[in-house]
Amino acid sequence: MRTECVSSADDTTSSTSGFCSSSCTRQQRNDEVDVDDVSRLPDSIESSHLTSGILDKLVQKTRQKHDEALKQMDTHLTHLSQACETEVRTLCEQLKSSLQKADLRLDTLKDRMGHLQHSSLQEVLSLWEEVHEEVKERKNRVSELNLQLNDCERQRTDELRAILRTHGQLLEEIRFLPSSEVHRLIHKEATKLNVALLVNRCSIAHLLLHLKEDNLQQEFLLRLQWEESLNSWRSVRISGPVERFRTFFSSVGGRQLLSDQQMKQTLQDLTQRRCDIIQQIRIMAPPTISSTAVSDWFNQLTAVNQQIDQHHTDFLHHLKRSHQQSWQDCLAEAETCKEALSALQISEEQVNRVISSKLLPLIEGLQSQDEAQLAALKVSRDSLSHHSAGVSECVFGVMRAVALLWETHCRRMETREAELQKHLGDIKQSQQEFIQRKTERVDVPMKDLRQESSEDALKTSLDNICLLVQDIEDT
Repeated sequence: MRTECVSSADDTTSSTSGFCSSSCTRQQRNDEVDVDDVSRLPDSIESSHLTSGILDKLVQKTRQKHDEALKQMDTHLTHLSQACETEVRTLCEQLKSSLQKADLRLDTLKDRMGHLQHSSLQEVLSLWEEVHEEVKERKNRVSELNLQLNDCERQRTDELRAILRTHGQLLEEIRFLPSSEVHRLIHKEATKLNVALLVNRCSIAHLLLHLKEDNLQQEFLLRLQWEESLNSWRSVRISGPVERFRTFFSSVGGRQLLSDQQMKQTLQDLTQRRCDIIQQIRIMAPPTISSTAVSDWFNQLTAVNQQIDQHHTDFLHHLKRSHQQSWQDCLAEAETCKEALSALQISEEQVNRVISSKLLPLIEGLQSQDEAQLAALKVSRDSLSHHSAGVSECVFGVMRAVALLWETHCRRMETREAELQKHLGDIKQSQQEFIQRKTERVDVPMKDLRQESSEDALKTSLDNICLLVQDIEDT
């Protein structure tokens, strides 16, 4: 874990440079002291072997102090490294534990994303807020780790600076090596520490970058999963208003059929009346047929035809208004559906896409169907009106011809009857005159019969009279 600690190499280098400058000043003071010490030495010198032994002992003692100082510095550095590693390991373990707990909470939230069918929109939005808060907490924990590691490295850098300064001063005081060599030794150690700190800084930067990338990737995947769940939830909710519109659309068609049924019943009544009028043709036959009766019958038939034509016109007008009202009702219901979809916080583009793909085609199809129906009914009305008028005119023409023929026949029969009556009168008058003459012929024998006295003459006159009477009767 030592590579997870980061510090500023520049700080360490600058601190080492400062330490070297202060050491040079102390070296100058020590040189002055040495000059004074040398000046106070006795003029007489002991034997060379005694001086050499003392110097060796001093050198050995100085070397030992020097080595002990270096060993102590290394020990302090090792202890400091171990302490920092322990602290960093503790921080990382705490972060790991915190992230694991956050992952468990996120797993629970992800499970909830798969069961949003019966949730409200507020609950769906609140779910993402909870997820966002957990992701934000993960980010905060990573940021806190960054701050804690930076604090740890700053503290480590300060302690390293203090160790190097203290042991640099100690080595200069021991004076086993010249000050320049001590400075070089301390600078070399500081360089190695700075390299290690830079490596640690790069490692921590990679660690933090990896953690941030993981957080971003996790947030992206969670956002994607939540949006998919939201889209599924919206798809279910979208089907509700669409199904309500389709139910309303079906009810509009049923309402229209009920109105048509009422109009059809009225048309059936008028058609029955026309059939009854047409059936009256059976009783309009000689000798009861007449032009007046035929005209009255035709006027009744024309009136019923006009009522039927007017009914067809009224029906078309009523049907057109009914269709227009249905279109307006459907558009109003579509607007209500649009508002319901907008309440789901769906984008306006998606709402318009749903309306244009699922609702407007139904309305446009209904409008086209209704317009085609109205056009076909109008053509049928005009054709039926012309046909009814033409057939009525034809029947009226035939019936009128029959009436005129019968009336002409009747007039001819009346004229013939008058002629016959006149001829019969002439015949009757001629017969009467003939009978009168015959009678006058009988009157003479009758007069003679009354004057006859003999039986034979009476019998002969009577026979003559009988013959005359028989002749009159035969005539």
